[in-house]
Amino acid sequence: MKAKYLKELRNLLESDEFKEWWSKYNEKKVEISHLESSIDEMMANENLHTFRANLIQKRALDRIEDSSQMEALAAKWLAEASDMDNKSYEAVAKFESKRVEVSELWFRVGALDHEVEVLKQDIETLRKRLESASDRQEVMNLRTALKSKEQALESVSKEFAKVSEQYEREAARKKKLWEDVEMIWGISIEYNLKVAEAQMKAKKFKREAEQLLKESNYDSKRASDIRAEIEQKKSEKEQAEKYVQELLRLARERFDCIAEDEFLYWQQKENSQFIYCVPLITDLDNYNIEIRALNVYQVDRSKGVTFIEPLPGEKRIREEEDTRLDDFFTKGRKGINQQG
Repeated sequence: MKAKYLKELRNLLESDEFKEWWSKYNEKKVEISHLESSIDEMMANENLHTFRANLIQKRALDRIEDSSQMEALAAKWLAEASDMDNKSYEAVAKFESKRVEVSELWFRVGALDHEVEVLKQDIETLRKRLESASDRQEVMNLRTALKSKEQALESVSKEFAKVSEQYEREAARKKKLWEDVEMIWGISIEYNLKVAEAQMKAKKFKREAEQLLKESNYDSKRASDIRAEIEQKKSEKEQAEKYVQELLRLARERFDCIAEDEFLYWQQKENSQFIYCVPLITDLDNYNIEIRALNVYQVDRSKGVTFIEPLPGEKRIREEEDTRLDDFFTKGRKGINQQG
């Protein structure tokens, strides 16, 4: 670093050589800033695609699991339906056997009922003949025949009552057997419908899983492509940063200064305690005063940029301007006009 007078420094900052250097430096810093913004944006985009890929892949795996569960349920219900079909064959066979038995009983009931009616008619006829008979032998014969018919009627009536009771009982059993058949058929139909629905759900879940996996693969590939672009941008940024470092090295050689990332420094010839510093950035927030690129400031050689000061002459001008401004508001326009 070579000590300079302020005038020498200002002449240097106004020189074509410095302006050319600054143009390259500023252009490259702007490029780095754009690259950093681009990298940040691409990293956010990469993270989004990676997150989406993982999330969608999980959903796809859940759908595959759902499909497997539906297939397992379909297999279970198909076995249940098959079991119900076998039970229905047995139930139908029992019903058919009972139906034949009940039909035979019904025919017997009908035959016995007819026989009872015939016997009743015969008895009625015999009684009428007995009432009109006058011959003793005929009366005896009629009485014998009537007694025989009445005994037959009593016997047939008992048989009719017994068979009728048996018919009612077995008919009720036949009805219950048919209800069992219908119940088994209903359960079998329900299981078959469940099987069909579960099979369709399994297929639907598989298709959804396939579609989700395609989406997940797309997002994974997009994230991979963006990652490659990020690496390219990082490489470009690294090259730009190397170029900036090379420009700072050239500044040290050409301008006899200390060149850091954000400031150039020259020793003051006017006062060895202070250093001229020229910001390469504009920063209105992070230093003790607002600094602007290529303006000349001074810093204490031991404190550096932890405390930046305007140049003494510029400080006085600003203080005078502040005083005039204060006078304007404290004395008012009248006092100023009087001075005029």
